[in-house]
Amino acid sequence: MDTLRDVELQLSRVVAVVQQRLLSCDALHSQTRQSSAGDNEILENIEKLQENLTDST
Repeated sequence: MDTLRDVELQLSRVVAVVQQRLLSCDALHSQTRQSSAGDNEILENIEKLQENLTDST
């Protein structure tokens, strides 16, 4: 169970870093609509993994 919680914490950190970088990229490039759709999909997949880990602990 400790391992699952470790993974969950690491995923939370990954989400935070990805979101921060996306905000930075959006600030630098206002025309990133296509890439932000792919980025949102990645974030959704990470969030689903987090939910699955939370449910299994």
